[in-house]
Amino acid sequence: MAKKRRSDRSARLSRGPFTGDEIAKALQREGYTREQGGRHPCYSCVGRPGKVQVSPKWTGIKAGSEIFNSLAAQSGFGKDGLLRLLNGLPADAAT
Repeated sequence: MAKKRRSDRSARLSRGPFTGDEIAKALQREGYTREQGGRHPCYSCVGRPGKVQVSPKWTGIKAGSEIFNSLAAQSGFGKDGLLRLLNGLPADAAT
């Protein structure tokens, strides 16, 4: 029996690896701004509580890694929402 093929291959999201700069740009597209000062780069959003720390030195961050999961929790998007955001989709878009 042959495998069923997905009719829409474009719906598959990339799971990484992502860099710190890519993550920062994705957060900025969603309305986060970088805070001035401080030792680590922090991003905050008016409509969301808390701050998200993103280091520009990070490389090779894949979905499901400890750093990815921490960023998802800090941003409040959740794992799926952050993954959609990093793939250029709105965080609340249905896949």
